[in-house]
Amino acid sequence: MNITDNGKNNKIELPKNIKNVQIKLEGNNNLVEIEEGVTIFKELHVNISDNNCTLRIGKNTTIYKLDILINEDNNKVEIGKDCMISDNVRILASDSHSIILMDTRECINAHKDGIKIGDHVWIGVNALILKDTKIGNNCIIAAGAIVTSKNKKDNVLLAGNPAKIIKNKVSWERKTPKKEEVAKEVELKGEEVTGNLMHFIEKKVVNKKTLKELSGWAYINDFNSLQSEIYFEIQGKENSKIYKANMYERKDIAKSVGNDNYINSGFNIILPDNLKLNKLENINILIKNSDKIYKTEVNL
Repeated sequence: MNITDNGKNNKIELPKNIKNVQIKLEGNNNLVEIEEGVTIFKELHVNISDNNCTLRIGKNTTIYKLDILINEDNNKVEIGKDCMISDNVRILASDSHSIILMDTRECINAHKDGIKIGDHVWIGVNALILKDTKIGNNCIIAAGAIVTSKNKKDNVLLAGNPAKIIKNKVSWERKTPKKEEVAKEVELKGEEVTGNLMHFIEKKVVNKKTLKELSGWAYINDFNSLQSEIYFEIQGKENSKIYKANMYERKDIAKSVGNDNYINSGFNIILPDNLKLNKLENINILIKNSDKIYKTEVNL
């Protein structure tokens, strides 16, 4: 860690064991605040050259290599919680040099209200974030993008120069990409019990009258979803089969109900090719928690 403070009344708040940070402060009354759980894999370089500026980085954000430059008085950069910042990313909160109208001597490129990056934002390699940029929650900034606009929409993918929205209704996870496989039939053992099983089917894929895919969210009230597994029971006219669904994070669901126990409530299942709709009697969703199985009918 390397900290240079050439000003007065500057305040630096860092987690106890943080590493790979270089901070240089030239102005006065500035604040650098990095919350607990932030990890710097290679380097975070911060340079604040003017007065009354603020840098905040939210908890559990990970940074590979990031340069942050804050010029101009009363400027700020705010990075939300659980963000993932890749290699060689730059955040420039000012143009650093003035553009002047010749007739009036007016400066036309001063900063306005700083940079704000939402929670759970993935910023790709070589991206550049310029002054007054706004990025919503759960967004993805593509590699090499140059972001200049006030995009307040959540769950979008931005790419290009200048960066524009190229995909809506997306999110991201830290795990390595993996193609979803067709669900296999399983044998499920446990005690069937009654409980408040909440669920919603957000996506249903039907191809040639065959049910192919289901996705959405499901949880049991007052139970931790990280300790649960989601299954589907497909009841035909002649037999009944059970298939295990893939589960993933749904921070939006946990936030909407105000309980982090439901964070792992998302599901997706790709079903075998032989599930003709006209041969299905019923579809049930099942959640197994410990040795208990909770069950409710799915209304498609």
